Amino acid sequence: MNYFRFLRLSNFAYRIASKRKLNLFLNSIIFISIFALSASLLSMFYENKIVKLDTNLILLESEKIFVENEIPKVSKSTNFINNIFTKKLYNQTTLELMREIKLQDEVAVFVNYRDIYHEPYYNTISAAQVNYFELLNSIKLAKLVFKGNDEKILISKFENKIENNFKRINDLSNKVEQSYDYYEKLEIEEMKKAKDTKKGWIGIEYDTEDTSKGIRLLGVSENSPAEKFALKPGDLIIEFNGKSLVGKDYETTIKNLSSNPNTTYNLKIKRNSKIISIDLITSEISMWEISGGFLEIDKEKVLYSKFKNFEESLMSIFHEQKQIYYDFNLTFFQKKQVEINKQILKINNEIEKLSKKEADVILLAFFIQLLIFISSQYFEFSVGQVYEKKSRKK
Repeated sequence: MNYFRFLRLSNFAYRIASKRKLNLFLNSIIFISIFALSASLLSMFYENKIVKLDTNLILLESEKIFVENEIPKVSKSTNFINNIFTKKLYNQTTLELMREIKLQDEVAVFVNYRDIYHEPYYNTISAAQVNYFELLNSIKLAKLVFKGNDEKILISKFENKIENNFKRINDLSNKVEQSYDYYEKLEIEEMKKAKDTKKGWIGIEYDTEDTSKGIRLLGVSENSPAEKFALKPGDLIIEFNGKSLVGKDYETTIKNLSSNPNTTYNLKIKRNSKIISIDLITSEISMWEISGGFLEIDKEKVLYSKFKNFEESLMSIFHEQKQIYYDFNLTFFQKKQVEINKQILKINNEIEKLSKKEADVILLAFFIQLLIFISSQYFEFSVGQVYEKKSRKK
């Protein structure tokens, strides 16, 4: 029903409308359609270019974020390394002075190379490894944003330096391990030697503070030769195998009391104002038992003193890494930041120009098509009037 009503209305409009009005209406529809089509084509042409530029802009913005994040790391990392240098200088100077003072003070606690070099080495070696991975990550980011062969060569140069530093860190760690291996080997050898070395054993504990009257016995070990030959605490040993022990210093006392295993020695004992002569037969004891399982190895000289060189090597690696931060990270990424900002500005200008050009071209197309439309209408109406006049004459 609605369809037929529409047809009736259309026919009615067609009958009452003049041909001129119908032509104008149809030409307007054609004009609008052609303009819409041309505007769409022109817009697509320019929008494709703008999309490409936008894509490049997004990539550059991503690169800019990478680069801007790398630059602050330089300051943070170099300050951290400078703090290590400052702390090392302060601590070692202080400890060296303490070491020097305490060498002259027998009562004070001894400060050795373990405090000065061994502990600081382990406190900083991990920092050098962290710096290596940080620098390596910077190289990876640089490879993402580099342009041209010159930058590629520069990145490769510093990558080799960073890898060489890591090799130095590993070599240093290997040397430290070798030092420990050497010390452990030495400990085993000294233990074996101490167990194999036999000394004569009497089994007495004595006082060496006051030897003006001889060596006073403080104790006698159970099941010892001293116990077997009836020595008692409080006895004064005034002579051992013909060597006087009266008024002797510590070293002389120790030397005069030294004995071989399973050997007979004559002792002169003063007990209750009486002098007693005893022929005592020593038993056998190892140096390991005498020391109570404590090895007489100068660990300070054998192990800890080497860490002075190890820490100096480690500080040299830090110096190299600090220089890489300045020579590569800071220089390269600051330069890239400037370049990227220029490229972003250039692309934004190009997008702005293209957008303006797009609008101008669409407007120009509108005016051209409008001119064509008006011209065609004028031509059509003029021809129509001439045709109508001729028809009337006939």
